Amino acid sequence: MYRRSALVALLVAAVAVPFVGGIAATAGAVDAPEAKKKPKPKLIRGPRGRRGPIGPRGLPGERGPEGPAGPAGPQGPAGEPGAPGAPGPPGPAGPSGPGAERISFDVPAGTAETQILSLGGLVLRGACSAGGDLSVEAASTTNNARARASVVAAGTPDTVAYDEDDDLDTTDGFDFVGANDDDAVGTLVYRAPTGSTVVTVDFLVEQHSVGGAARCLIAGAAVVAQ
Repeated sequence: MYRRSALVALLVAAVAVPFVGGIAATAGAVDAPEAKKKPKPKLIRGPRGRRGPIGPRGLPGERGPEGPAGPAGPQGPAGEPGAPGAPGPPGPAGPSGPGAERISFDVPAGTAETQILSLGGLVLRGACSAGGDLSVEAASTTNNARARASVVAAGTPDTVAYDEDDDLDTTDGFDFVGANDDDAVGTLVYRAPTGSTVVTVDFLVEQHSVGGAARCLIAGAAVVAQ
């Protein structure tokens, strides 16, 4: 029994010795001063080499947002005119302009003075006396107009006459036929005071009889330009 207890005590002591030594070693490691680190050797750079070639250009990036509009620049020169476009549709017809007016004065003897034309400011009046003598006169709707007339009458030889009125007024009676009032043709040109209208009259005059009764005839056409 004693020998067995002694053996157990010996084993416990053998185990306790390394444990105590480990604790002592650990304590000694904690109390020991920290070892200094060795400094790293200083890196010495060599000379820089030549720059290499530029690499290929990369792909373009996404387009950024649109910036604000800048101020308007000066107006450029006018360009060449383009080709003419197609004609548009015709517009509505305008009012009829002044045209020709017919003169037809065929009256028996004893017809008093009668207005036979009023066109563009020109007024014509005709009459046939009791003896069948024709008369034709011109006037104007405004003062200070002008009129010229030429008449060719049958005869041996034929008669050519010219007459004018440089101040044809409203109360005038310009007898532009005169004695050449039978078997004659003529032309009368009238100009309004301001030139706003010009009237041309081509006419014939004749004194004749039908069944023994005397008559007077004025026929022609008047054209106004304005």
